[in-house]
Amino acid sequence: MSHELRTPLIGILGFAEILSEEVEDPYFKKLTDSIYKAGQRLSNSLSLILDLSRIEADKLTLNLEDVDLIDVVLESTSYFDQEIVKKGFS
Repeated sequence: MSHELRTPLIGILGFAEILSEEVEDPYFKKLTDSIYKAGQRLSNSLSLILDLSRIEADKLTLNLEDVDLIDVVLESTSYFDQEIVKKGFS
């Protein structure tokens, strides 16, 4: 299942990255960056789901690590930047 889900997602991420590098208009650059970040988030979610299935099958070893909670929150909220601007809240 992993391969069937990851392959198209990697293609989407690749095209979003190319667009982000090629686009010069700041508005569209921000949009393509948002597409890429959302794709990365989806990829991370997919990894977590697959990890959960491995945990349930007792086939995964967890590696605990420290994270910067502020960075995690800022990254998570950045997905809503366009909606905030669109609705005039900024």
